[in-house]
Amino acid sequence: MGINREFVATMLDLRRAGMLKDHATVIELGAQDISADPRAVAGMLAAEKLGSAAEPVPLASDLYRRLGYVSYAAIDANGLHGAKVFDLNRDLKDAYGFADTFDLVTNLGTLEHCFDQAAAFRNMHRLCKPGGLMIHCLPTQGLVNHAFYNYHPRFVADLSAANGYEIERIFFTADFKPEMVRYSIAAFKERDDRDLLIYAVLRKTSAADFQMPFDGMFSDESHIEYANRVSRAEIFASDFAAYIKTSWCNIRADAPLPPDGKRSLFRALFGRT
Repeated sequence: MGINREFVATMLDLRRAGMLKDHATVIELGAQDISADPRAVAGMLAAEKLGSAAEPVPLASDLYRRLGYVSYAAIDANGLHGAKVFDLNRDLKDAYGFADTFDLVTNLGTLEHCFDQAAAFRNMHRLCKPGGLMIHCLPTQGLVNHAFYNYHPRFVADLSAANGYEIERIFFTADFKPEMVRYSIAAFKERDDRDLLIYAVLRKTSAADFQMPFDGMFSDESHIEYANRVSRAEIFASDFAAYIKTSWCNIRADAPLPPDGKRSLFRALFGRT
């Protein structure tokens, strides 16, 4: 996706909130170009007394330097901007002996292009220091054929629940416009026929290794052990019924309801009592 004005605005917001550490380190998943007008970015930084508006910001490393980061690294298959040529589908420590950790890890439109999602998000988790931040900008609606995957709000909820991440910020944008809309079901539904990007700022709260998420809609009735770690009530509702535009029922109207153990889930899916 590149570094856009929305990302710069998010970084400045986090800085004002005291969430960015001094003398911090950053690694990008995907060596990003500055996709916003560099002069506009310089002006945004200057408004926060971070250098001069006359000083351009042509590279991602320049942006992070202006924000106070003392070390910049990137991983990208193209090797641009000094990036480490690693395959994020592989375990970085096992494949490359790389086990460095960072205060900030960014995924600005990269991991949706990795086929092995478990490996990709595990790598991101392990790259982040405990207490550090992970920032995602990902396709969530539309953007057909952009990549292998889109990510729904439930993905953020269940990824965070499984790994104890704190959700510091979550918002989305529509049609690559700069308006940053705070996530809610109502706001999302108003725009879900457009090309949407979801942004999430997640804080890693412990040194525990990556835990595989389980779809929160089914966790209450699953017999798989790791599903019990997921509590969607701790984050926000991950049901999909609110988003359905037409009837999704694929059973006969007169079919009997399932046993009581599945009744609540069945109601949530099909709206039957």
